[in-house]
Amino acid sequence: MAALAPSALPLLNAADVVAAFTQAYGAPEVVVRSPGRVNLIGEHTDYNMGFVLPGAISKELYLALRRRPGATARVWALNLDSQTEFDLGHLRPASRHWSTYIKGIVHVLQQRGLEVGGFDLVVGGNLPVGSGISSSAALECGVLFALNHLFRLGLDRLAMARLAQASENDFVGVKCGIMDQFANLFGEPDTVLRLDCRSLQAERCHFHRDGYDVVLLHTGVQHSLASSEYNQRRAQCEQAVIALQAQHPQVHSLRDATPEMVEASRGVMSDV
Repeated sequence: MAALAPSALPLLNAADVVAAFTQAYGAPEVVVRSPGRVNLIGEHTDYNMGFVLPGAISKELYLALRRRPGATARVWALNLDSQTEFDLGHLRPASRHWSTYIKGIVHVLQQRGLEVGGFDLVVGGNLPVGSGISSSAALECGVLFALNHLFRLGLDRLAMARLAQASENDFVGVKCGIMDQFANLFGEPDTVLRLDCRSLQAERCHFHRDGYDVVLLHTGVQHSLASSEYNQRRAQCEQAVIALQAQHPQVHSLRDATPEMVEASRGVMSDV
């Protein structure tokens, strides 16, 4: 699916990222393209173990990396012209800072006994940040995919999707479902993914566009899941499940609830 970007955004391609990396650090060992995503059906249903229908889009981040001696990462967000470095042995989230998504990936790998050495990274692209098309998942999955290659970690795509979600849940602090990471790692041209977020079984569906256009508009509204009501909404869904379970113990997530169950339980649920 094609996406339109506002002309005010800096548009960087793979060559721009590689050129900046080469000038700063030398030739990269790996260059990764990591796409954004849209979701056609199923908002807030992924963490309720339901169904979603996302697809990868033609707006992306590019990441150039190479290994370096020691246990330090040097990272450069080219679009933001922001550089930082951090010790891989002392990883802490930095509130509202883009490097937290990179640190989180290294953290979850370390937590699972996978060794990551020092590295240099330059990231840039044409994917608007904070616009609802999963720039954070693109950064997380792109870094994870590249580190998996550089350090021969042996992870398959499903394992990487789970790890990227765990990084966002446990390190960044956003209790998101797996849709964004799954769409990033499994998306293919001209297809959408009918994903069952409980079983993680996915069906690739050809996206027939004959006679139709899907237009993705950048409205200029910025949002950050880490500072939004996203976690609050998830907690409200979990509270609804608890209310439903009083009469229907077979309900383990909102995916299991029927409209009749919800109507019958209105008296014990909040207005939300």
